[in-house]
Formats: sequence, structure tokens, C-alpha cells
Amino acid sequence: MVRNTLKNSIEKFYNKISPEPNTGCWLWEGNLNEHGYGFAPTNELKMISAHRFSYAIHKGKIPKGKCVLHACDKPICVKPDHLFIGTQQDNIRDKVRKNRQAKGLTHGSVTHPEIVRKGSNHHKSKVDEETVLKIRKEHDGKHGIGVYLSNKYGLSQSQICCIVKRRGWKHV
Repeated sequence: MVRNTLKNSIEKFYNKISPEPNTGCWLWEGNLNEHGYGFAPTNELKMISAHRFSYAIHKGKIPKGKCVLHACDKPICVKPDHLFIGTQQDNIRDKVRKNRQAKGLTHGSVTHPEIVRKGSNHHKSKVDEETVLKIRKEHDGKHGIGVYLSNKYGLSQSQICCIVKRRGWKHV
């Protein structure tokens, strides 16, 4: 029964592949997750990333805690020759080496600034915007007042310094 289920899963897997002539990639035409990776049912109860499924049926068991990486950098590619085993750190190094990490204008804080929590909306915030303005007004360039303000508001001296020099709370 298990063998038949696996055989059916493999047949379904091959029915969702389309070869790409220019690159040699096998493009997954099945369901995709929110990150653009394919996923395939291995049986009625479990789903697996399509590229991990491909690696497993063509090259063998994936060691526990290891990632299946793409040499071609296409999340929908499931060609076994384009897949290799690595650690999460290998995956990050590969991304950085190939300049695929989000930074600058492609970083989420730029593309979706509405989701960046600032000021008192941030879950680690110890003060609010009103208190920041009070701290800046009380400091007003006076030397030696940082210790007094940090004790008064329950912040570290470095936090007071960041508020006063506008390294933090820039929006206020």
C-alpha cells in the first residue's frame, strides 16, 4: 500500500513538470507557496516542497536539518542535477554571493514601509513619542544630564543618547 502511494505520488510529480529548453530546468507547474516554491503531496496526509521531493526520489534521503539548494536559483526548478544539499548557512552564503538578498530599494522596509513598526508601536518600545520629545527638551545639549535622564525614564544612557542624537526615534 505504501509503495503504491509513493508510486502514485511520483507519477503525479512527473505530470507537473515542464522542461525549459533554454536553461534545462524542470519547471514545477503545480501549486506554489507564498515564497514561490512548489509543493507536492507525498501521500494523502503530507505535503513536501517539490524540489525536496525531487531530490529525495532521484538522489536519496535528505539528511536531517539540511536544505536542498538550487544551483540555478529558480525556486520552481525540480531538476535533480540543479539541486544540492547544504546547510542553512550555505544557503545564506549562496544568496549573498549571488546578490539575491533583499537590500536597499528591494528590502521589505522600503517596499512595504507600512509593516515596519516604529516608535511606541514597536513591541520592544519602552517609551512613547511624547516621552521622547520630553527627553529631547530636557537634554537640550546639557552635558552630564544623560545619567539623570536614564534614571528618570528607566532607559540606558545609550538609549538616551540615541534619542537625543536622533539615531533612534527619527520619525519624532
